[in-house]
Amino acid sequence: MSLLVVGDKDKILAAVFPKYAGRPFTQNDPDLIILDSADLNLGVDNIRELKHQISLKPSLYPLKIGLISQAQKLTVAAQNALLKPLEEPPENSLVILISPNLDFFLPTVLSRCQIIFTESKTLTLSDPEKREAGDILELIKTRNITGGFLWAKKNSDRKTALLAIDRLIISAHQCLLQEDLLQIALIQDLLKAKKYLSANTNVRLTLENLFLS
Repeated sequence: MSLLVVGDKDKILAAVFPKYAGRPFTQNDPDLIILDSADLNLGVDNIRELKHQISLKPSLYPLKIGLISQAQKLTVAAQNALLKPLEEPPENSLVILISPNLDFFLPTVLSRCQIIFTESKTLTLSDPEKREAGDILELIKTRNITGGFLWAKKNSDRKTALLAIDRLIISAHQCLLQEDLLQIALIQDLLKAKKYLSANTNVRLTLENLFLS
């Protein structure tokens, strides 16, 4: 099994790691391989070493765990090298990637991981909000410019737009299937829109671009 956990690293190690590893996180865990680096990037050599380490039998616990605690540093080549162990991890092993968001990853990496959003739990959708979000996601998928631009006009206030994007991200994630690359690409587009909105870009143009790109 392979996980991609999105959110704050310390919170993930304290709460999510024990749930899936079956034990608390500790640096001196003999069956935990932590892939980290002070460098800007994690490359293919790092992945080769991780693959070798997780192929060894656990010495104390049921699971050997490969933890990439700053997965946003993975180069494109490193992500490609990671595809096979993500899809078919060695027996009695678990690969966990931690990242602040999904912007950094190839669709082929995302499709091979169970994606867990730790921050999205703070916002829940009512039934009307779920229906509206589903309708807007369908407009984006079908590139319905007329309906999409009307929605963009309605949400042209920055605070309203950010909340609307959060609702779409949560709705899209709830519908996510592991092999649904189209849905993953949609989530990536929404996350980019949220980042642009947070950087004070033109609100309406940013929202309208969802229906054009």
